[in-house]
Amino acid sequence: MIKSHKGQFSIEFALVIFVIVAALLAMQGYFKRALQGRWKKTADDIGEQYSFENTDSSMTLVVNTTSTTVTNTTEINGTTNTTVRTDFNETTSQWGYENVAGW
Repeated sequence: MIKSHKGQFSIEFALVIFVIVAALLAMQGYFKRALQGRWKKTADDIGEQYSFENTDSSMTLVVNTTSTTVTNTTEINGTTNTTVRTDFNETTSQWGYENVAGW
């Protein structure tokens, strides 16, 4: 009688682990949808903070672009070499304000 129960604990333990893993795999879709729902709610809450009617803003953007072209011509032993180089410089500045009225 003792020999028949020798591996019973191992089989029961493996069966319990198998049932738990199978239950978690079956519930995977529910966990995924719950997490997606929470992310959507959070994103919707963030999106509701901005109201076009309650926002007053003024922004100024200034872009300055300059270019310099240098042409160098040299003659050596009857051969003329011309080198052209163009340098570009751009500066961007932005300033302003934005006021959002409280709810």
